[in-house]
Amino acid sequence: MRTGGTMASNQQRGKSSPRTLILGIAAVVLAVAALGVWLREQQTTQPRPEPTAAAGANEAIHVLNALTAEGLDASFQPSGIPAGRLSVPGQALSVNGVPLYVFVFQSPAEAQAAAATDPAEILQRPSLNASPSGSPSGAPVATEPPYVAHGSNIVVVLVGDDDNLRAKIDAAVARLR
Repeated sequence: MRTGGTMASNQQRGKSSPRTLILGIAAVVLAVAALGVWLREQQTTQPRPEPTAAAGANEAIHVLNALTAEGLDASFQPSGIPAGRLSVPGQALSVNGVPLYVFVFQSPAEAQAAAATDPAEILQRPSLNASPSGSPSGAPVATEPPYVAHGSNIVVVLVGDDDNLRAKIDAAVARLR
C-alpha cells in the first residue's frame, strides 16, 4: 500500500505549477519573435528579383521597368488602345506625364512589321462617339504624328515631341531582349 506522502507527490506531478506555465509561454513568445526578426531580415536583405523575359517574350511590365531604369517617371494608366492598325491592343502608360502606348507582339518579326506602319495612322481609330477632345478614349489628340520605337517584340508609340524623352524611350526599348 502507498503512504500518504507518495499520493501527495503524485498529485503534484499531475498539476502544472504557475512557474512552468509562465516559462512555457515565454519560450513560445521568444520563438515567434525570433522568427519575425528572421523573416524581416530576409525581406530586406534579398530584394525581389526584377521580372525578366525570355528573348522576344517581353510584356508591358518589362517596358515599364526599362523606362524607370532610364530615370523616367513611368506608370500604368487605366486605359489603352483597341487593336486597330496594329493587330494587338495597346496598354497605356504615362511617362513624365506624356501618354505612351505599349503594343506587345508574339514575335520580334511581327513587331518590326508593325513598326513600319505609318505613325500618323497608328493611333487613329474609328469612332461613332468621339469625345469632345477629339479622340474616342478622351486622350488628347496629337498635333503631329506620334513617335514610334520598337525593340524585341514590343512597339511603343509616344504622343509628344520632346526629343530628350524620345532619346530615353529609345534607350529603354533598346534594353529589351
